[in-house]
Amino acid sequence: VRTPSRIDRDFFVPASPPYLLAGGSGFVSEKVIAYEAGYRIYPLKSFLIDAVLYYNTYDDIRSVELQPDSSFLLQNGLEATTYGGRVAGTAQIMDWWKLKFVYIHFQKTIALKPWSNDANKGFGEGNDPRHRLFFQSTMDIGENWDVDFWVRYIDALPNTNAPVPAYTGVDARVGRKITDNIRASIMLQNIFTPWHTEFGSPSTRYQIGREIYAKISFSL
Repeated sequence: VRTPSRIDRDFFVPASPPYLLAGGSGFVSEKVIAYEAGYRIYPLKSFLIDAVLYYNTYDDIRSVELQPDSSFLLQNGLEATTYGGRVAGTAQIMDWWKLKFVYIHFQKTIALKPWSNDANKGFGEGNDPRHRLFFQSTMDIGENWDVDFWVRYIDALPNTNAPVPAYTGVDARVGRKITDNIRASIMLQNIFTPWHTEFGSPSTRYQIGREIYAKISFSL
């Protein structure tokens, strides 16, 4: 359960009546029952696979209910189910080369209770991609160099109020050990795309661009 906060019960805008938005004195705890199962296996000595499945049911989720006087009241008008899974693998190709991958699947259904008239129609409870895929290559070249690559695919965000297209990002990092106490590295993000959108409505979208970082670290 999630214990009601002061916002759920004692939040008022403006501070004195008539209120435009008010917390509900009868607001109760949000609830979830979660089912999860996982399995880990080494099909080869140098290859690990880790899988997880889950199914969650939610009740009494916070809603913003329109009142007859055109004000809004916080109540427990939503319910939901989420389900999906994650598969991850790690392969030690060579002593100096490791590969990792992760695939995540996520499904979400939010429904209004029969009496609810939630102002957001349930869309205010997040905007999540159904598919996510990550791949990483890590190489330690000799004693002084390390080279890393990341590839990520993020599926489109399905919320019709704030749709965002799918995108693929590729990052790379090169690091060098200068002395036993000093390391330097350069990282380039979004190598093949000048920009992409990750979140936001069409009027408030923030574009994530190609960027480069340099880092020097010291240890005592």
